[in-house]
Amino acid sequence: MMKFDPAVINLLLIWIGGTAAVQGLTEKVKGIWKNADQRLKKILNYGASIIICLLITGLFLYLNNSFSVKELILYAIPIWLTASGIYDAYHIPKTQ
Repeated sequence: MMKFDPAVINLLLIWIGGTAAVQGLTEKVKGIWKNADQRLKKILNYGASIIICLLITGLFLYLNNSFSVKELILYAIPIWLTASGIYDAYHIPKTQ
């Protein structure tokens, strides 16, 4: 049975920037739908962040020969929550 290992999360956080990579790539992708309405834009932003986090986590697990769907989900969720939390804490929303 698979067990959660905090050391893997620590490695993910420092590997290629971890949360910074998720945030940076998400910011780049956001330009694709910059003209969408606010509600749709918010949904697309969260979706992009989740997909990018899954890709980065999956690549890390694959390169370390420990990829499985269970591990992907187990480790991608904390990375996504960390990236989202840091982004929400430091991002100043544009006023309309």
